Amino acid sequence: MKIIILVYCVFSNIFFNKVHALPVVLTTDIFANRNIGDSIKNSDNSKNDSFWYLTSIGVRQVKKEPKTLKPIVIAVIDDGFRLTHSEIAPFWYHNNSDPKNSYDDDANGYKDDVTGWDISDNDADVRPPTDKLKSYYHGTYISGIIAKTLKGCYGNKASEYFKILPVKAIEDRSQFTYVKEGYKAFEYAIAMKADIICCAWGSNVIKPEEKELIKKATDAGILVISAAGNFSNAMDYYPASLENVIAVSAVDAQSKKINISNFGKFVTLSAPGDAIFGASSTDDNGIVENKGTSPSTAIVTAASALLKLNFPEKSNLEIEEILMGTSIVTDHIDIKYAGKLGAGVVNFQNIIDFVENQKEISSLFNSENQKGFINFVNDKKSIRDWKVSPFGENLGIAFHLKEIDGDFKNAILRFRSNNRPNIDIKISDWKIGKPVVISDPNTTVELIVNGASKKAEFKIYYEVLPLDRSTLYCSGKNDIAELSGEISDGSGTENNYAEECDCKWQITVPEGYRISIAFTEMDTEEKIDNVFLFDGEYAIPEYAIARFSGTNLPPIVVSRTNSVLIWFTTNDTNNRKGWKLIYQAVKI
Repeated sequence: MKIIILVYCVFSNIFFNKVHALPVVLTTDIFANRNIGDSIKNSDNSKNDSFWYLTSIGVRQVKKEPKTLKPIVIAVIDDGFRLTHSEIAPFWYHNNSDPKNSYDDDANGYKDDVTGWDISDNDADVRPPTDKLKSYYHGTYISGIIAKTLKGCYGNKASEYFKILPVKAIEDRSQFTYVKEGYKAFEYAIAMKADIICCAWGSNVIKPEEKELIKKATDAGILVISAAGNFSNAMDYYPASLENVIAVSAVDAQSKKINISNFGKFVTLSAPGDAIFGASSTDDNGIVENKGTSPSTAIVTAASALLKLNFPEKSNLEIEEILMGTSIVTDHIDIKYAGKLGAGVVNFQNIIDFVENQKEISSLFNSENQKGFINFVNDKKSIRDWKVSPFGENLGIAFHLKEIDGDFKNAILRFRSNNRPNIDIKISDWKIGKPVVISDPNTTVELIVNGASKKAEFKIYYEVLPLDRSTLYCSGKNDIAELSGEISDGSGTENNYAEECDCKWQITVPEGYRISIAFTEMDTEEKIDNVFLFDGEYAIPEYAIARFSGTNLPPIVVSRTNSVLIWFTTNDTNNRKGWKLIYQAVKI
C-alpha cells in the first residue's frame, strides 16, 4: 500500500518578518484553516498500527440493526474531494433527483449537483484542481477518516447507512489554502437536508451573518461538529465556540492533549488527533498521515452519525448528551488541562453498548465529568440528588436549565456544597438562559419534589469553570481611539507574560490617516508566541500585515488603512518578558 506522510510544520513562514508599508502578504492555514499540516512526504513503508485510533476508542462491529433505513447524510465542507478514492467512493452522496443534463431538475438552485457542489466556483465539480492535488488534500483526508471509522462499525454495509455529501468551499484558482467560503457552503448543506455538517476548520473571528448561517443549520435540526483549532491556546475559535456546536480537541494515544490542540471551556469532548491516517488526494488507494483537531473532528463526526442512525427520534442536544456521557474521563491523566478538553475522550465501545442495550440517557450521569447533563423524570421519589465532583483545580460549576416540562408545583432544587451556604431555587421560577453558578467545585444538586405532576421532567447542563491564568495581564479586545500611544502585553518589567494569552487591541484613527507602529521591546518564544498585525477589524489572511516573535526588534510598520488590529497569542510554556510598541497616526 502506498503511504504518504504529512509532516506538521508549526507556524511555518506565515508572513514576511521584514514588513513596511503595503507589504506582500504570505499566509498559511492558521486563521481560517484546515487545522493540520501543510507539507507532504512520500513513503512506501506501511505501518501495522496505521489505524491505531480505532482500537484506542473501542471501534467494533455493531450487532444491532439500525432503526432507520434512511441513510445519514454527512456534509463535509472543505477544500476538495478525490471522488475516485477506493475508501470513500461507495460513501459519496448521489442526488438522483438531478441527473447530469444541464438542467436543475430538482429546482434546488444548483444545476447538475449529482455529487455535491463547489460553492466557490459555482459548479458541480468538487474535485481538487489537477495541478493542486497535494495542497487541496484536506477534504479527501477528512472524508476518508469518517468512512474508515464507520466501516469499523458496520463493515461494507456502512456505505448503505451513511452518505458523505462533499461541499467544496475554496476556488480552484485561490492563492490561499484555507476554506474561505466555509460558512457560505452551509446554505447548500441546509438545502440538501444534511443530518450532520463536519467543519474540520475554523477561525478566530466570525461575522454576524456567518453566525446566522450556523443558527439556521442548527434550527433545521442539523448537528454541526467543528474543530477546536490548532493554536495550543484557549482562545475562542469559530464555529466551534458557538452555542449548539460540538467542539472537538485532539489527544494522543495516552489521552493527553497533543501539543498543537486548542482547549478551553468551549470544548465539548476530545478524540485522537495524533498520527491519524486518512485517504490521499493524489492516489486512489493511498493514505496520508497527519495530526491536529481536524482528524479528531472527523472521528467525532462518525460517532455522531452512528448515534443519528440508531436514534433518529432524538434531538441534537440528546445526541450531544450521549456523546459526552459515554466518553472516557481523562482529567487525571492530563491534570494541567482538567476541565479544558471537554467531558472526556469519545469512546465507541460505550456508544455501541448504549445502542445495543437501549439504555436510558439518564443512566449516563457521571459525577466525575467536567461537563454533562442531569435528567429528571418524575418517579414518585420525594428526594433525588446528583453529586458533581470533577477532578482538578476549578473555580466552581455553572448549571444551565436546558429543558423543562410539566408542573413542578413547589418543587425545590437545592445546591449544596461544603464551603458555601445552600442555594434553593423553585424550579418553576428558574428561567432558561439564567445559569446558577456555585463557587465550589464539589456540589450536590438535590431535588425536593413536593408533589410535582407525573409528567414533570427537566434537563440541566452543567460545566466546570476551570482556573484561567491567561487573563492575568491582558484580556479580550481593547478599543483605542487616541492618535498616539503605547501598547504592551501588560506584564511589566518584573514579570513574564501569561500562558495561553489571547489578547487584542483595536486602534482606529480618523479617515485620512495611517498608523505607524514601532516596537521598542520584543522578547517572545520565537514562532510560537506571536504578535500579529492586521488592517481593519478581522484577523483573516487578506488583511494580514505581519507576524512578529523572537528577540529581534521588528522594523517600523505602516498600516494600509486607518485601523489596525494587534493580536497577541501564547501557548502554555516558555513565557518570556514580552513586548512593547509605540504607535502614531500619520497624515496621508
